[in-house]
Amino acid sequence: MSKNTALVSLVLNTALLLIAFLAFSYIAHSISPFTILETEKISLEPNVTDPDADKLTVTYTAPLNENGEWQTTYGDAGEYNAVITVSDGIINDSRDVLIIVKKKEEQPVINSLMPTETALSIKEAESINFKISASDLNKDNLIYEWFLDGKKVKDGEEFNYSTGYQDAGSHKILVRVSDGTSSLSRKWGVNVENVERALVFNKIGNRVLNEGGELRIELNANDPDGDEVTYHADNIPEGAKLEENIFSWKPSFDTVKKEGFADIVMGKFRALSKNFYIQFTAVSKDKKIAQNVVITVKDVNRAPELEDMETITINEGEILKIVPKAYDLDGDKISISYSGFTNTDTFKSGFDDAGTYYVKVSASDGLLEASKFVQINIKQSNRAPVFSKIEGIRAKEGDNIAILLNSYDPDGDDISYSIDNPQEESSLKGNAFFWTPSFSTAGKKETKGIDLVFAASDGKAETRQIAKVMVSDKNRAPRIIDASKSIAAKINEPVMLFVKAVDEDKDELTYTWDFGLLEKYKATPTHQRTFTAKGAKLIKVKVSDGIDEAEQVINVNVA
Repeated sequence: MSKNTALVSLVLNTALLLIAFLAFSYIAHSISPFTILETEKISLEPNVTDPDADKLTVTYTAPLNENGEWQTTYGDAGEYNAVITVSDGIINDSRDVLIIVKKKEEQPVINSLMPTETALSIKEAESINFKISASDLNKDNLIYEWFLDGKKVKDGEEFNYSTGYQDAGSHKILVRVSDGTSSLSRKWGVNVENVERALVFNKIGNRVLNEGGELRIELNANDPDGDEVTYHADNIPEGAKLEENIFSWKPSFDTVKKEGFADIVMGKFRALSKNFYIQFTAVSKDKKIAQNVVITVKDVNRAPELEDMETITINEGEILKIVPKAYDLDGDKISISYSGFTNTDTFKSGFDDAGTYYVKVSASDGLLEASKFVQINIKQSNRAPVFSKIEGIRAKEGDNIAILLNSYDPDGDDISYSIDNPQEESSLKGNAFFWTPSFSTAGKKETKGIDLVFAASDGKAETRQIAKVMVSDKNRAPRIIDASKSIAAKINEPVMLFVKAVDEDKDELTYTWDFGLLEKYKATPTHQRTFTAKGAKLIKVKVSDGIDEAEQVINVNVA
């Protein structure tokens, strides 16, 4: 048994000697706290007695085992409350025990380390993986820090040191492990050897373009070691140039030539082309790299050229002759075609051909064509407008009459319209004639025929057309302009009723008074009436010109 264990047992035994003899078993009233360090063992052996000499049973709670012992370890620091209970099977007695475990500080320990060598050597662009594993007896959380040339670069148990092509030289790798209180570290020396790298020349690739097109190639090469790069080109075609790292070329339309029948046929199918083989070279110090590039120039067929044509003027009956001037830049055979007013270069004009026309002249090499328009002016003799027939019109006085004049000019001249005998309240706007015959146009119950004479003019000649209009008399109904409307009357006393009407046709008017119950009277505009019964009376009076009539309602309240 260790000294600490013996001391604890002695203290406990001394405390238990103070037990009083009661009617039941018990343990000392209080037990002082026990203080130990991590990794030490505590063993409690309480001294218990029973006045009845009964067999006693002692039990313990965690962290003590069934024997009252506890072997501590790292990480157990803290305060623990245990309970000791003694029992004779009937009566129990318990006491609390405070156990204080103090931390026993230990430095972290390295378990494994990679690489094991401390002096290392690699080449540029290579890498080394560093790894460390450590533990702490106190079970503290460990912190891993990696440093490259004195600068922290990573946390954790691993660090991969990857080098670039600028890292040649000596470097220091350090890892530090800390539990927050104490720490340890390990160092490595790494020598990075310089690597001479090849010149890098970006791929150019073959190019295809048309005659007349523009080609621009930017040469891009670089020396990883930072040396200056220059560029060269061999077999460059005529008109091309290389300035610094830019190659440019605009092949002319004569670059691909048709030199035989086969070329002409290939040209017709747009399959004629020519290849140019150029070698581009990038040079840096004693390093050199070249690329062979094929530039394919495709033949471009150009449309024929057709000169502008002046306006051609002839008189009716003369012969029109069109003489275009066309040529082809590629020397291809040209065919001329015409469309529009005529489909040939020669045309015999007739009397009805006067006017302005356009002929489309097209020049074609079999693939492409160019077109121009030529204006043809054919002078004519003026012809009078042709006036369409105007059908007869029937209307009544007061009706709205509209006549749309229709004519055309054989020469295509603008036409204006006029009327020789304009009627009252009529108007002519453009080719539209409007008229509302007044109520005095026709006699009573008559129909009057009126011939309206219209003229169509092209400014040089006129054509007239007569429109027959039959206007019938239209009766206008009488109008009541004043009347009795609401009258208060007394029983058996006469009351005067009246109605006042006018007739715009000055027809004789008749008046019919309707008092209901089959009481209707033809009378004058005034009527006297005596009512013998009281109440509300509704009286109607109708005014008639023999054709149409107007009605007035009069309300009479008899009191």
